[in-house]
Parts: sequence; C-alpha cells; structure tokens
Amino acid sequence: MNENDLYSLVHTGTEGDIEFYVRACKDVEWVLELGCGSGRMGCPISRVAKNYLGIDINWERARLATNRGIVCYCADMIGFQLNRRFDRIIMPCNTIYCLLSEDKLISCLKNIGQHLAKNGQLVFDVFVAYHQRMVSHISKSRQDNGWVKEVHYKNKIWDVYESVEILPGSGRLDVHYSHKCRSTDEQIETKIPQRYFSHNELPQLLGEAGLMMISITGGFRNEPLSDSCERIVVRATLSR
Repeated sequence: MNENDLYSLVHTGTEGDIEFYVRACKDVEWVLELGCGSGRMGCPISRVAKNYLGIDINWERARLATNRGIVCYCADMIGFQLNRRFDRIIMPCNTIYCLLSEDKLISCLKNIGQHLAKNGQLVFDVFVAYHQRMVSHISKSRQDNGWVKEVHYKNKIWDVYESVEILPGSGRLDVHYSHKCRSTDEQIETKIPQRYFSHNELPQLLGEAGLMMISITGGFRNEPLSDSCERIVVRATLSR
C-alpha cells in the first residue's frame, strides 16, 4: 500500500464540493484544476465543461488521473506555463494551503493571473483553521483528533487516526495520519504540511497578485460568512 493509495482513500473531499464545482464549471469553455490528484473532481467536471485540464505535482497521481480518462500533466502549480488562458481555474479541497510560504502563495496567484481569461474566475475552498485549532491561546503544539475513518484496501480494513501539529508564529500546521491495519501489525505514517491564512488576509494577498475577490461564502451552498463556519469558498478575478 503506497501513500497515493492512502491519500485517495482518506481524502474523499467535503460534502457538496463536487456538486459545487460541477455547477461552477458547467458549459465553461476552458477549466484548469490545480492539484487535481487522481481525478476525483476532474472526472465529473470533464463531463460538463467543454475542455478540462488538470495539474498535479505528484507524477503518480497525475498518471492515475490520466488513466481515468482526463487530461492531466505533472507540474508545479507555481511554475507551470501553458499556452492558453482559462475561464475557470479551480483549487478544491485546501489545495491553496499546500503553498508553505507567503512568497510561494503570491507566486502561484500571479501565475494564475497570467493564465486567467478576461472575466475568468479563480475558485477555491479551504477549511477555516484560524478560529478553531489555530487560536493564539492554544495550550498544546500537537492536537490529537483520534480516529477519523476506516478505509478498505486489498481485502483489509485500515483504521485512520489524525493529529495536527502546530508551528507557532509561522501560520504552519502539519496534519499527521496513522493508518493501522486491523488484521496485521502493519502501520503507515503520513504527513501533509499546510500553511493557513484568515479570510481577512485574502484581499491583500490577492491584490498583490493582480487579483480581486468577488465573493466569499461560508460553504458550498452560499452560506453567509460567520465565526461558526468551518469552510470558506472564494471567487476571484483579474483586477480591473
């Protein structure tokens, strides 16, 4: 069992995310997905968009996506260069948090701007970390969230446990997963480094890259933004 198998089995998205992005991309001429993984989102979108292209930095996940029948390239979302502009550029499921410094985030957003068509939109969603686990008074640098789900792979059942390690003052957190097989003593550890930001930072971050936010909601059903929302959904476009 390799890490790409584990990633695809554990990270199956957030309720309503596929339906949201399918609506956002329906009948759109050109769609680019950054961090497309093995094609969980790309497959349904490619059926409703006129043209779809995915990019992922992991060659094996890009290969898996290609094997599922979608057009996908292995490339870094900071430095990719395509001879085309896109009407939608999407970054589902916390992909933007994978940019581990502000410089990398701005560079990626600038690259997105260079590939965004006039009146095109950047659309992304992220979990809201800053009012939950990232508050300044948190007492422990590592929070154990316990068991999160079971996954089935090659006729075995694996229990998945999650913990979050916070790097104070950096905006960084590492999400750790422990995968334990119920029938053997096999155990696999994986880690996903992330860097979070608050919605208050977004206008400036987007502005530095020549983009402007056109909407922000507290979920996939246009829920209003509030202190209790667990996810934000953002749309941005080129600055006028």
